[in-house]
Amino acid sequence: AISSIGMGLASYHSGKFEDAVVAFREVTVVHFRKADQVAQAYYYLGQAAEAAAKKASPKTKGMYEKMVKEAKEALRTTYRQTEWAKK
Repeated sequence: AISSIGMGLASYHSGKFEDAVVAFREVTVVHFRKADQVAQAYYYLGQAAEAAAKKASPKTKGMYEKMVKEAKEALRTTYRQTEWAKK
């Protein structure tokens, strides 16, 4: 999980938002039992998907916007006790 988060952050800071989304999404699916790391991944997934939506074509923009909503909802409900939900 930590390496995927690191890869996601590297992609995000390089402006490769689509790659960042994939890395953070992987953490939420594959490493779902590691609550704090998954919460961190949801936080950054929301950030990366929001940035990707701004650059996306009209065809894919809705997909990224949906990911933003899902990430925020997961933080608000399932991971509300984590530091990532309070950011």
